[in-house]
Amino acid sequence: MTNLSNEYEKNPPYMDGMRKPAFDFGRTLSLTFSGLFRSIVPVLICALLISAIGAVVLMASYAVTELALNESSSAYIEPIVGFVTSAYLIFLGCVFYGFCMDVSYRNVLGYPVGLRDSLRRSLPHALPLMVIGILFWIGFIIGYIALIIPALILSAGWALPGPAYIFGGASLLGSFGESWRLTSGYKWMVWLINFVIGLIAQLALVIAFLLTAAVLALFHEAGLTTDPDAALSWIQTAFGFLSLLFGIYLGAGLYASMKAAIYTECVDLQAVWRKNMTDE
Repeated sequence: MTNLSNEYEKNPPYMDGMRKPAFDFGRTLSLTFSGLFRSIVPVLICALLISAIGAVVLMASYAVTELALNESSSAYIEPIVGFVTSAYLIFLGCVFYGFCMDVSYRNVLGYPVGLRDSLRRSLPHALPLMVIGILFWIGFIIGYIALIIPALILSAGWALPGPAYIFGGASLLGSFGESWRLTSGYKWMVWLINFVIGLIAQLALVIAFLLTAAVLALFHEAGLTTDPDAALSWIQTAFGFLSLLFGIYLGAGLYASMKAAIYTECVDLQAVWRKNMTDE
């Protein structure tokens, strides 16, 4: 008896002359936005919670760095504090990234979504997602050094290791091979939708930055920033960190929802390929 899974991986149906199922760009975009904004309340609460934690961490890092400037060991303390702070903020970002993927994927499948349950599921995946991100960027940089085109192909073929690991049950390293297999025949479409959503996410960050700058300018015009030691100055700093991080995380949330949408589309296409092969 033929092993359809192995046969499929070695020789996809469209390579045998069978008509390749079309990647539905519109459906994937629709799933990206609906998957995230259908549960906008838990997403916003999670974004605010993680942004607030991140703002506290940044302020603590700033305070420690200021104190260290007066110490002889400041040359060693400052980079250590910066590294730990950056790593923790990236960890928080991965928690939110996993949370938004979980929310979006469950919305697509019609499952109930809850803030506590999605956070509980996303926390154990934060560190693996950090490792996946590091491995992705190492491969991307190597591809970019070689030539730009290989880097673009890699970025498309390795677009889904996170969902493949979380939802598909792939191993940490095996998730890259699974991502490559799922995007086989659709890499340029996957790259295009990544590019479009990436621009939208960047726009969200720019808007957050402009709003932050506008509010901080109002603080300045109202004369609330004349005394750097005043409590209002700390409130201003906290607000700046919070709003900026909120924009970053919300943009990351949209990007995570896109990953879940692309994964859903590619898995559905794979199911069509398998059905066509079975019918043959």
